[in-house]
Amino acid sequence: MKLRKLSALLLAGAMCLSIAACSGGSGSSTPAPADTSAPADTSAPVASDLKVGVFYYQYSDVYITSVRTNLDAKLRVEMRNAIKRIQQQVGITTIYVTHDQEEALAVSDRIAVMNGGVIQQIDTPKNVYQRPSNIFVSTFIGLSNIMDGRIEARDGQTLLHIGDYSVAMENLDDSARDGQAVKVSIRPEEFIISRDGSQGIPAIVQSSVFLGITTHYFVETEDGREMEVIQNSDIWDIIPDHTPIRLGVQPHKINVFTEDGSQSLIVRRDHS
Repeated sequence: MKLRKLSALLLAGAMCLSIAACSGGSGSSTPAPADTSAPADTSAPVASDLKVGVFYYQYSDVYITSVRTNLDAKLRVEMRNAIKRIQQQVGITTIYVTHDQEEALAVSDRIAVMNGGVIQQIDTPKNVYQRPSNIFVSTFIGLSNIMDGRIEARDGQTLLHIGDYSVAMENLDDSARDGQAVKVSIRPEEFIISRDGSQGIPAIVQSSVFLGITTHYFVETEDGREMEVIQNSDIWDIIPDHTPIRLGVQPHKINVFTEDGSQSLIVRRDHS
């Protein structure tokens, strides 16, 4: 299988490999046009929804499978769970082709993230998401809010300053220097919203989306930066639009990188 024009390729697997966000290469087939003579039933899988091929490599069978996204959300989850269960029962290497990063995280044993054909990180899905090796991986896998920061060593503590907001960091490695400018990657769920506190990054709620378990807030900071914040839905109310808030962070979850974004400054604790 030849892949060309790779800008960002997601591979996952020791036993299960997922491929996402890649452009097609030579030898790829073009699906036949759909029959438009009758309405399509998009709620149930059809023959074209699951494509499985087999090839041989180093004396081992490698299965390639792809689930079409015209399945509804519930069936997609059931289908990917079935694929993972079958793959584990059969015990063969599987390449799962998908443009859905959530699917890649769900079915994979290991993930390799590539940029321009260069592998940036090979790791478990948990580590790739929670402890990306550089800012490219952090922004490629999932959502991340990137902010400028500065490190300060004071009275035996290491502080991370994001604007006027400061938080103590206990997991920076020895290469972090006093006064060093850094990039801070904060995933939407790593924020803590305060409506009446004085500590935190000042922001204004622009809009919100209620999704049941979680509520997504779209906020704007004082310097005009737009960010997404995810919080567990409150039983009482949703923060109204145009409400001033303060954003704190969970220091054990956020990621800190060198100013050029090429290297993580967080001490790695292996979650493999």
